[in-house]
Amino acid sequence: MNTSDDISSEALKQFHEGMLDIGRQALRKTAVDEREISGVTMAVSSKELPEMKQFLREQQLEFFRSFQSPKTPTR
Repeated sequence: MNTSDDISSEALKQFHEGMLDIGRQALRKTAVDEREISGVTMAVSSKELPEMKQFLREQQLEFFRSFQSPKTPTR
């Protein structure tokens, strides 16, 4: 499922908070060889932010298409 880009809603904020909570729990409970969590901090130009966000969205969609199995349950 996907939502429109750059929409601010309370429901979406609550969803993302819930996903962060699940990630926090997985960090403590899931073996390192069974998860992948990473992060990066970098200085960027605010002028490039729209292009960067679009690039990340495209990469996320490509990742999903490459690895999502029709047998994988969704929530």
